[in-house]
Amino acid sequence: QLYDVPDHTLARWGVLINRRLRALICVACQAIVLPAALSQHIAQLHEDARISIDADRLASIVENESILNDLPVVDGTPVEYAGLETKEGFGCP
Repeated sequence: QLYDVPDHTLARWGVLINRRLRALICVACQAIVLPAALSQHIAQLHEDARISIDADRLASIVENESILNDLPVVDGTPVEYAGLETKEGFGCP
C-alpha cells in the first residue's frame, strides 16, 4: 500500500505515500512525516543521505496526491496509526 510518484521523486527522498492514510511515510523510520517537516526530518535524522528536498516539487506532489498537511484530530487529539510513529518537526526524536 506504499507507492511512489511516476518519476520516483519520493523514493529518491526516502519516502513513499500511504494512499489509505494520505500520508508520507519515511521508509527508514517507518513513520508518518508531515510535508512541512520533511526537510527537517531528513536533515536531522538522515543527514548522511545528503538529500535536498525541492519545495516546489513537494508542494506539487502533496497537492496532486491529496496528501494531508496535518494529522486528523479527534476530540482535540491527533490521531495515531498502529505500527507508525509520527514525525512532526524539529523536536521529533
